[in-house]
Amino acid sequence: MEKSAAGGDCGQLCGGGGGADLPAVDSQTLFAGRSSVRIRHGDETYSLRLTRKNRLILTK
Repeated sequence: MEKSAAGGDCGQLCGGGGGADLPAVDSQTLFAGRSSVRIRHGDETYSLRLTRKNRLILTK
């Protein structure tokens, strides 16, 4: 089984593990020309940022 970046088991959430039934959002749609977006999750707000190297960084 694949391991997450934190070392835990990924199950179907890591890439290519049969996640065809999971909903997907295209990053171009999500960012809509911006380099960052805010994501509200319960009482918390997170920032999802697109880097110059086309990588995603999620911070609290």
